Amino acid sequence: MAIYDKDGYQQFINPALASIFGVDDIGAHLAKHINLFEDPIIPDHLKAEIRTNDLTEASLEYNLQTAARERYFETGLSESIFLNCKVRKIKDSNGGVQAIMLLVSDATNYEKKNQELQEAHQNLTLALDAGDMAAWMYDIDKRVFYTVLGNALAGEGLTFEENLNRLHPDDHRMQIELLEAVIRGEKEKGIAVFRYLSENGEYRYYESQIIPRKKNGKIICLTGTQKDVTEWYGMTQELKKINKQNALILNNINSGLVYISPDYKVIWENVSSIFPAQADGKRYYEAGKLCYRRSHDSDAPCQGCAMMRAMASKHVEHAEYTIPGGVFEIYANPVLNEQGDVEGVILRIDNITHRKQIQNELEMTRNEALAAKEKAEQSDKLKSVFVANMSHEIRTPLNAIVGFSELLHTAESEEEKDEFWKIISTNNDLLLTLINDILDLSKIEAGYVDLVKDEFDLAGLFGDLGAVYSQKMNPGVFFACEIPNGNYNVCLDKGRLSQIVTNFVNNAIKFTKNGSIRIGYTVDRGRLRVYCTDTGIGIPEESREKIFNRFEKLNGFAQGTGLGLSICKAIVDAQGGNIGVDSEVGKGSTFWAELPL
Repeated sequence: MAIYDKDGYQQFINPALASIFGVDDIGAHLAKHINLFEDPIIPDHLKAEIRTNDLTEASLEYNLQTAARERYFETGLSESIFLNCKVRKIKDSNGGVQAIMLLVSDATNYEKKNQELQEAHQNLTLALDAGDMAAWMYDIDKRVFYTVLGNALAGEGLTFEENLNRLHPDDHRMQIELLEAVIRGEKEKGIAVFRYLSENGEYRYYESQIIPRKKNGKIICLTGTQKDVTEWYGMTQELKKINKQNALILNNINSGLVYISPDYKVIWENVSSIFPAQADGKRYYEAGKLCYRRSHDSDAPCQGCAMMRAMASKHVEHAEYTIPGGVFEIYANPVLNEQGDVEGVILRIDNITHRKQIQNELEMTRNEALAAKEKAEQSDKLKSVFVANMSHEIRTPLNAIVGFSELLHTAESEEEKDEFWKIISTNNDLLLTLINDILDLSKIEAGYVDLVKDEFDLAGLFGDLGAVYSQKMNPGVFFACEIPNGNYNVCLDKGRLSQIVTNFVNNAIKFTKNGSIRIGYTVDRGRLRVYCTDTGIGIPEESREKIFNRFEKLNGFAQGTGLGLSICKAIVDAQGGNIGVDSEVGKGSTFWAELPL
């Protein structure tokens, strides 16, 4: 936060803003009389808006190196930062501009994460393009397919019926059953190859992977990938007839392929460059050997493996395995003869370790960007609440001070003058308390709570506090200070302890119109407990946890900024203590704080 006078000259900056701009010496910085409207980084149109409007909001990239080069101010930083800014004019009761308040939040990390997320999105698009793949989405309620990335068959939108019109009639039932199984949750992932009619009138084979997307435990849509595998699928058919071309074909594709007969014997393979050797040097697949003996050293076929499932379903089946050397993806494609019987199974094996790493990094980047965005939005919301509260809370005592100061000249009696002086003094105290709360909040925002520990007597402190508070009670309210017998010396920050008790008592006075207010302390097992008990209106259970948050006011009409209890919590937390409230609606409340000695 920074405060400027009405002509734009800087009068105050808090430590948080100084840290953002790399200012080490705030006093020396303010002594240079920096003018907001001479800032070389702020565009002219934005300066014009600030001059014209009461409230201006903007986001901009601020080049600290340029600011230093133009000798606008000295900074220890040289890089550009991204800022979210709010500029509000502070006016008096007659509408005259008294000051300009600038609230700044540093959005640099958010912008960097957003750029990283965009770059990751571009990399994913390039990866899909390199693999001749596309991504699509199916809206379950609308029954429409949409393209997400790449050149998907869905185009800008394809209804389910339009999709069936382009799908080979023999694949209708397989696709419908697969989609319904995934939507019902019977399958976590669907893999299949479908034939679609191309523009030249021929059918092409497309491999589809289908994954359900859930929200609150309910499947809301399907997402998937699409890859034209016409050539690969045709190759598997030709392999039944042209064994002589196996070596040429296998050595010119990126995936490892294994052809296994129905009796689980490996006919041929080319996985040596894809699959690592086992610890004892054996290969997972070796021509002429049973696959389950080489892969798992078993005497029987592996139940539920991709090959066994492909022979049973006569459709492409999928599996993923993590073994020493990486993560591997296997597609088992059954080879059928003219009678529809399985003559063998072709396994396509890919090392997807790098792809998995990219997916995990992309998800992590996305989560970090979302967290940064939510944090920035929450910070912006709190700043807005702060400005709204301060505008009202500062104006109220100022108006009283100015108004009754003018009335002093016209007072006709000493009693009237004394009454006016009392009102002015009360509002001076309110304004001083407000300013102290704002300064404390600025320190807390910067992560700093100053503590000056000294040895003092608790009984003496509470005796002095009790003498002051007893004069501030509302008519009909009894005040008591409960001090245990004997003196008790402690080493704590006396001022901060007094601040905690004062905030407790001031809140009690606001909401206690009759009955009593009691303060006191106890010491037990090396911990000091101070408390303030009143017979006021009490606090509902659902409001007790948030009452220590900044700007929280249970009664919007009650005087105060809603900062007192949050500052108390910061003071107690800084000393490793606890703070809380016990309350019952209509009977009263007890605010307490415990500090280690």
